[in-house]
Amino acid sequence: MTNKNLILTRKKGEKIIVHDSSSELELCTITVTQITNKQCKLGFEADPTIRIDREEVYLNKEDKNANHISQSQKTTGKGNN
Repeated sequence: MTNKNLILTRKKGEKIIVHDSSSELELCTITVTQITNKQCKLGFEADPTIRIDREEVYLNKEDKNANHISQSQKTTGKGNN
């Protein structure tokens, strides 16, 4: 993943389309559904095979997967060169 950030301004009801640039396959549509003082609510439309997580949930899953792989390698003896 690169460190490039795209910052967009949207109003309530406006959308952002996330797509694969090589095939123009639409992956997800993000809609601003509500705006309050410090938060905005976003609606996501995507194929069920597309995973959408909040950052903290995604990072927690990554940590659990890394720990699971590490434990599997210890019990099978694999990964120790």
